[in-house]
Amino acid sequence: MEDVYWTFSYSPIKDESGHVGGVLVICTDNTEAVIVTESLKESERRFREIADLSPIWVWMTDTQVNIEYANREILDYFGIEHYSNFTGQIWEKFVHPQDIATIYKSWRDATANRAEFSVECRVMNRITGQFEWFNFLGVPMFRVDQLEGFLGT
Repeated sequence: MEDVYWTFSYSPIKDESGHVGGVLVICTDNTEAVIVTESLKESERRFREIADLSPIWVWMTDTQVNIEYANREILDYFGIEHYSNFTGQIWEKFVHPQDIATIYKSWRDATANRAEFSVECRVMNRITGQFEWFNFLGVPMFRVDQLEGFLGT
């Protein structure tokens, strides 16, 4: 037997004097929406598990390039315990100041062209305090014509 999910809405039915004479019940079958939502949650969980096991950096941002996800490899490099502590644009404090404008330009160009991007920049090593060169590859993510953010390595 399959699970079925329903939403019930209740509204009083009033007469001319305002007395409740009954209740209107509307029942909506939400089974498909619940199944799709659960499937998406499971897909995201699997993605994060795979990304956390990856030996390369994997990250996602929102439209303002605020970090929404950073895998274990990135967090370990910066000595950060959980990706919730690596949110917003905190990444900028680890990137060489002369490279930040180049990164933003590559994201703007990739968005305008709906194309992947590649950008080399210097990132500070948390252990040595020295900058090391990295090549970031990524792609803007769109839903229909709306930018949702970036996904990259």
